Amino acid sequence: MPTWERTLRPSPSSQSLLARAAAFCVAGRRTPLPEYDPLTDHNLHHYWRSPTTRAHLHEMGFIADDGSLISLDQYRRKLHVIEGDMHRAEQLRERRACREEQLQADQVGWRKIEVAKEKRAREIRDRKAEIRKWCLWLLEKRRDVDVKVLSKDLHKGVLCDWGTALRWAPLL
Repeated sequence: MPTWERTLRPSPSSQSLLARAAAFCVAGRRTPLPEYDPLTDHNLHHYWRSPTTRAHLHEMGFIADDGSLISLDQYRRKLHVIEGDMHRAEQLRERRACREEQLQADQVGWRKIEVAKEKRAREIRDRKAEIRKWCLWLLEKRRDVDVKVLSKDLHKGVLCDWGTALRWAPLL
């Protein structure tokens, strides 16, 4: 591809112009353009001085209470910090709420366990009382049987001890 097509201009035709073009050097560096701030532009000073515009700028937070301008960069940084604080506060609130819900769920679970333990203890007490009643009833029944066996044996003239009576009691 010829040089002139890359640079959009024709190459120099004479040797002296070619040598001169080869020696051309730009020492400049790339720098960003300066930022334009309309609030500080002296040509718009009359616009920013109108009371309605100043009231609007004050509502938006670009002008302080004393009337001085607030830098947009500082304002954005301040807003970023405030938004970050609000975000962290919201996360903290959510964590606290989650922790409270977890504690309540744990308390409900522990209460259910306690109720189940109490119910089981009551069932065991009732069962023991039932077994005790049954054992007392059985002893009473055996005593009645022993008396009957002894009385029968005495009528027959056979002498019998309590051990024998107790062995025969379930059969009667």
